This record gives sequence, structure tokens and C-alpha cells, in this order.
Amino acid sequence: MSTDSILAISFFSALICVAAAGAYAWGKWLKHRHDGQKLAAPSSVDVDRIARLEQAIETLAVELERIGEGQRYATKILDERLPQRLPAGRLGEAKEAGRIVTPH
Repeated sequence: MSTDSILAISFFSALICVAAAGAYAWGKWLKHRHDGQKLAAPSSVDVDRIARLEQAIETLAVELERIGEGQRYATKILDERLPQRLPAGRLGEAKEAGRIVTPH
């Protein structure tokens, strides 16, 4: 066999493999496209599961609101008890030392 015939056989074999893969992918795409149109009615198990999920989310929302209220209360108490600003002496010393005092 000559190199030209080996090259031709290799080319057409690769072309057949690519065409077969493309046909397979196209068939899967068509099947998937038509499967989406068939919607099944939800079963009672699914309905019960969704109801439990909704109840759990509502409970979680209530608990998160309680946590937020607690944080707002703690912030209010700390704001009332802590001094409103630093004494002028400490702020001046920090600037002279080359450091910047940040509010956190």
C-alpha cells in the first residue's frame, strides 16, 4: 500500500468518526428537546416535600429575623455605653508616631 492510500483511508475514517459523533449528539439534542415538552403531574410525595421545604424556609426566615433584632439591640446598647470619640491626646500621639488610627 502506498502512503497516499493510507492517508486517504485515515482521512475518510476520521471523517466517518466525526460524522457519527455529530449524528449522535444531534439525536440526543432532539430527544432532550422533545422530553421537555412532556411535563408530568407532580406526585403527592413531591407536593408533601415542597410543603415541608416551604415550612422550613419560613421557620428559617423567622429565626434570622430574631438574630437580626438581637444584633440591632446589642449595637444600640454598645453605642449608648461606649464613648462617642477618642480623646484628643491619643489621636495626636498616633499621628506623630506615623500611624493612622482606623475606626475598627
